[in-house]
Amino acid sequence: APAATPQTPLPKAAMAVVFLIQISEALGGFALFPFVVFMLRDLGVSERNLGFYSGLLGASFFIGQVFSSYHWGRLADRYGCRACLVFGGLAASFSSAVFGFVPNVTWAVVARVASGLLNGTIGIIKSHVSQITDETNRPHAFSLFPVGFGIGIVSASYLGGALARPADTWPGVFGSEFWEAYP
Repeated sequence: APAATPQTPLPKAAMAVVFLIQISEALGGFALFPFVVFMLRDLGVSERNLGFYSGLLGASFFIGQVFSSYHWGRLADRYGCRACLVFGGLAASFSSAVFGFVPNVTWAVVARVASGLLNGTIGIIKSHVSQITDETNRPHAFSLFPVGFGIGIVSASYLGGALARPADTWPGVFGSEFWEAYP
């Protein structure tokens, strides 16, 4: 039998960045769910319509990703994976912050779609990982993808719940008028 090729060590720093990007994508998509009902009530949505608008806000981020993923791939081919991942991460962070200041449901949906459009980089992440690995360590690198995304979903669920209504939950830290106005 032929000798097994030794596995090249994974590039730890680059893989750590990939993990952070995956975690941030999951945060952008899933942190909303623990507090969405509170937010919609604050925006004046009736109890009767809470389910509909909760689903719409939850889906709108992923709708944005569906429509932008192909285009992000084309941009990565032209400008490089790393540049697109940096720009996409910064832009998605900005649009997620804007989401916290929306005055009504329409703008909430617009902000979530924009965040998804700017966060459609999962294909780029996979391309980047294939570029920074070789045939001996690539299967190991790709087997770690569910771990990073899973950590992001768990973190998003916890943080979204722990920080829901922060002025009420953590008055010593978030007891200012700002957090009352923008919970």
